[in-house]
Amino acid sequence: MPELNLYNKYRPRSLSDLIGQETIKNQIRQIFTQNKLLQSFIFYGLHGTGKTSVARIFSKAWNCPKFKELGDVCNECESCKLIDQNRTTDIYEIDAASNSGVENIRDVIHNTQYVALNLKKKVYIIDEAHNLSNSAWNALLKTIEEPSGHVIFLFLTTNIQKIPDTIISRCHKYNFNYLSKEDLITLINKVCKAEAKEISPDANERLANLAEGSARECLSLLEQVFLNSPDTIEVSDIEQVFSLSSRKDTLHLASLIISGTLEESLKYLENLNQLNKNLFNYFSELLSLFLDIFIYKETSNDRLMRRFSANEVQDLLNFPVLDGSNILYESLRKCSPSTWRFEWAQLLLFKLHELIAGKEPIPQEVKKVELKPVVEAPKEIREIKIITPSSPKKENRQFELKIPKIPISEDLEKKIFYSFKNASKRRSKENEVLYQKLIDGDKLDSEFKELFKRINKKVSLYSTPRTVLVAFDEDKDVTKFYDFLKKEEIQETLTGAFLREYFWIALTSERFKHYFDLSKTKKEEEYLDHLIFDTSKRSTLYKDIVKILESE
Repeated sequence: MPELNLYNKYRPRSLSDLIGQETIKNQIRQIFTQNKLLQSFIFYGLHGTGKTSVARIFSKAWNCPKFKELGDVCNECESCKLIDQNRTTDIYEIDAASNSGVENIRDVIHNTQYVALNLKKKVYIIDEAHNLSNSAWNALLKTIEEPSGHVIFLFLTTNIQKIPDTIISRCHKYNFNYLSKEDLITLINKVCKAEAKEISPDANERLANLAEGSARECLSLLEQVFLNSPDTIEVSDIEQVFSLSSRKDTLHLASLIISGTLEESLKYLENLNQLNKNLFNYFSELLSLFLDIFIYKETSNDRLMRRFSANEVQDLLNFPVLDGSNILYESLRKCSPSTWRFEWAQLLLFKLHELIAGKEPIPQEVKKVELKPVVEAPKEIREIKIITPSSPKKENRQFELKIPKIPISEDLEKKIFYSFKNASKRRSKENEVLYQKLIDGDKLDSEFKELFKRINKKVSLYSTPRTVLVAFDEDKDVTKFYDFLKKEEIQETLTGAFLREYFWIALTSERFKHYFDLSKTKKEEEYLDHLIFDTSKRSTLYKDIVKILESE
């Protein structure tokens, strides 16, 4: 019989076997210590962090007679053995990615009417739960709200934002965080010892960094190394298997760039390409080097450096690493290793050499720009803001912009337009009720309450899952609204009152009507064309920025 892959072979069978997630382990123990009858849970977090493994252990915990005494499953009782050996029909694992329809869920609901055959509790583990249709969730709602005493629901997801709020509010939520590098190193050592393999500390750390917090990814990578390496694994084996740049290669590429010898850099890049190296990984390593250099330059603490040592970067400290890191990050995030082409690597090299030569590099996305009044809270600003015509203030404006180019993706008009297009009537009405409740209560600062009352009642609080649009009759109220949003206590009050952290956008009633009419009369493509023309030639935003640049 073929041997199991490492991830299944070393899947934890008890809480004590589980690497990391200490908070979740303690929470599970407390459920049974305090005799809580909790029946609906959401396990959410990124892939490979233990959601499915904990769900199976949790299933055993509900049925293991010794769990309360031991604080863990015994794996020896009949219930534990039945679940481990998959010999019971009382534990249901459903893949919502392929069983997302309402008919599949109705079968589950019908099945919950019957008591467990072999165990005390019937447990339904619904993996990739965010794939369930809205009809399926609606069908489940009543069952989750008033479940039978013998039923437990476990919803597993990597995207909790796609699960309806009505479901989330009725479940206990456990967040599975990325595993730390130390946890992954412990896991690698444990598996290597069991498999009679030796791994050097450098190789262990390199593999843990590659796994990026995922235990499943870590073991998949380790298995690939096992297939291609001898009994002793060195860091060079890992770099060869995954076409990674070694420390020496990365430092050499950086020195060629910093020396300004473009011809030598291109020859080196061509040589790597001929050797079929993964250039995406090489430039990713270069980004790691630049970040380490920046950390060391700013803190002089080499312990904070993740990959390289202080001695290795001494000759590279004069390079403008922050600008170089921005160039690398913006280029790498727009593609993936599978779509990376040699021409893109050349272009990236040209940008870095232009930076060294003192020329203006090919413009990246516009960085943080702070204008007053703004159309969102300053704490969250990452975009160009629209300046309302009524405000002549220009103080405290900070620009990292070098040329007057405003990418359409940064234009806030697009965000406003999409907010109108995607507004939910149900959510808007719910927020109107919460708004009235907040106005009637005493949680708000008296001055802010008076301002809040002046929101135009003729237009509702246009709400999407992340945004609320409001209108005021006067410009000064819009400005004052954002001044209040700068205060942390106001933000916290609004988040608590409206049950989530919204992105608040305030407009004058006139501009509100303008964008509302535009969203009704223009198709999305037409509107985008309009924005491109407007931002490049005539927009108030463009003119304001040009004036500021000319004055500097």
